[in-house]
Amino acid sequence: MVGGTAAAGGHAGPTPGPVRVPVVVVGAGLAGRMAAVTAAEHRRVVLVTDGPLARSNSVMAQGGLHVPRPEPGDAEAMIDDLARSARVPVDLARARALVQDAADVTDQLVSWGLELDRLPDGGLRRLRAGGMSSARVLTIGDSVGPPLLALLGRRLDAVDVRTHTAVTDLRPAGDHVVVVCDPGPDLAAEVVVVATGGGSWGHAEDTDTRTTNPRNRNHEFQRVLDRLGVATVDEDRWQYQPFGLVDGPPGPPGRCVPETLASSGPRLLDRHGDELVALPADRLAITRAMFDHVDTRGVEGPHGPGFRLTLSDVPVARIRTEYPRAAHTLELMGALGGDVLVMPFLHYQLGGVVVDVDQRTSVDRVLAAGEVTGGLHGRNRLMGAGVTEALVSGRRAGRTAVEITGA
Repeated sequence: MVGGTAAAGGHAGPTPGPVRVPVVVVGAGLAGRMAAVTAAEHRRVVLVTDGPLARSNSVMAQGGLHVPRPEPGDAEAMIDDLARSARVPVDLARARALVQDAADVTDQLVSWGLELDRLPDGGLRRLRAGGMSSARVLTIGDSVGPPLLALLGRRLDAVDVRTHTAVTDLRPAGDHVVVVCDPGPDLAAEVVVVATGGGSWGHAEDTDTRTTNPRNRNHEFQRVLDRLGVATVDEDRWQYQPFGLVDGPPGPPGRCVPETLASSGPRLLDRHGDELVALPADRLAITRAMFDHVDTRGVEGPHGPGFRLTLSDVPVARIRTEYPRAAHTLELMGALGGDVLVMPFLHYQLGGVVVDVDQRTSVDRVLAAGEVTGGLHGRNRLMGAGVTEALVSGRRAGRTAVEITGA
């Protein structure tokens, strides 16, 4: 029956309409959780994710938070680093917003119970990675994603969370956006925050490439955004993590040596024992060198070619203490204390939805945050900047959602 559903006894009942709700957040990674937690301080929020709450790309984040040092001039230096490493012009307004908010967001997380790594004197441990002019990466062991997700997860009590629910369409309708859900009911949101993450998994499947991303359906949501007509930029720009473990666990996801470990003493050697590129260099410089020379200088291994990363140059005790998850993986491989064969694994989608500093897209009442957005990193994202971007943009999106709904 058109316009109705069959009820018990053969009577036709009305088709239930969308449930009205002020804010809907699509995606349960760091950006989505930060947006939901922020908006829920003032408005009712429904967070929708197509799998279990624990599943997101964010769970694989290793390095840390890229945050400017408190010394005068380091904030501007961080902006310069972001712009220079990108290789192409980037949205400087968003870069400034990222740097402006990074320390404040971190302080907020600490006030909520986040425990960052500290030095013996109590100061924050800060590491330097490729492309950075100073040591800015704040760490939580060697896996920043899980503790951040757990922290934000504990603050989702005020959020209506719908798991195992796919958003199959977004339909603007005047003063709201219909969020079409499978299974239903659909939602009628005053504001939608899209925080679905990047499409690296789908791109890896299409190109038969190993990826650091867990299995997901993020790339399928791109069709929803295409129908919606949101402006996008550089959707075919991708970043690779240079130190994928060629002989590591088959995955998915592919496992990597953390960039901070790879850049803190080891060398990257070719089949002749010559250094391929000096470490630390930024990700794009390293991956370009590896792809350009793998046929002529790569080391053949049982699971494919790569280059030798000399982890034997790092004391095992240090790896166990500072990089426990990496130590566990290396131990399972029988490689702890030795060298490993590495090759770049697909890691991050650099392009995506165009947003302004308040995370507004080109479509009214639709915001976007995190990796689904583009224009900030150009051709190369610095380590830790993705986690910081997710948190900063998620908080900004949550605040903008509150502003739009009039709370």
